[in-house]
Amino acid sequence: AQEDTDTEVNTIFDLAEKEDLSMPDAQETTSIQEPVVEKIVHDHPIHVHAFLSTPSETLMKNVQQAEDVLLPAEELLRERNVQALEAIREGRQRQIVDALKQSMRTIEKFFPQKNMWLCTLNYLNANADLWEEHGLHRDLALPDLFKSQLIAVKELQDEGLTRVHVLLSSVSSVEEFRHARQLAQDLGFTLGKDLKLGGLIDTPAGMGVLSELFAEGMACTCIQLSALAQFTIGRKDLKEETLLHSTVIKQVTGAIQEAKEMNAPLTVLLPEHVPTGIVQRLAGMGVTYMAVPSHDVPGLLQSLA
Repeated sequence: AQEDTDTEVNTIFDLAEKEDLSMPDAQETTSIQEPVVEKIVHDHPIHVHAFLSTPSETLMKNVQQAEDVLLPAEELLRERNVQALEAIREGRQRQIVDALKQSMRTIEKFFPQKNMWLCTLNYLNANADLWEEHGLHRDLALPDLFKSQLIAVKELQDEGLTRVHVLLSSVSSVEEFRHARQLAQDLGFTLGKDLKLGGLIDTPAGMGVLSELFAEGMACTCIQLSALAQFTIGRKDLKEETLLHSTVIKQVTGAIQEAKEMNAPLTVLLPEHVPTGIVQRLAGMGVTYMAVPSHDVPGLLQSLA
């Protein structure tokens, strides 16, 4: 029998190798049964960003309905089969730079009007435990690894792709932010002019210095709600009562006020399949920017409509 040479396109990187980079026809897109939509009451505009956890053809249409796109570096490297720590140890820093650039270039072709935020490496191991050392603290201990991510963004900007910026993962201290800022400036970035340097916050320590971080030049913040709740309460479950624990709500409420006073955008990154009650609570608290995994974007937008 003749071997079937047709292969399924699984990622946007595979799709980009084809000549036609346009969106697939609706007839060719796998149909997904629409869930019952629970409406969310809100008295102010709520902007939805997409956390592109798995760059796939199916999710492209979902992301197109969102505003900004958050791109976790570990996923971009995984799509290119690049092991970051191994590459750094073997002196292959350029491989990391090129892999990130190629991934972001491919994504940019599908979403030419959106700002893209490279979320710096958080956990190096895909199966890492929540409590494992991660984020900016770990990145700064491996400066070549951290700088390779900044270099990728710098080169893209120098090549004309000025819509890409950086979200530092797990910022927990002013000193760490200053260090990261200095490394960015050493590479030729002018913060606030050609680079927006934001921060993902997932610990009470980071929440406690938010005003100071804004004062130091952090352009925006994205609160990773699930991790914040887990680190605050010391439990790994993501039940609604955990995410809405009074201590977590108190921290988020304070952060919203601090961001307003500093005129800095604040986004809350929600876990996948988040209950409507949590979104409703955040909307009532005055959250104006929410980010969800790509596959949850259409549902959230329908709930907010």
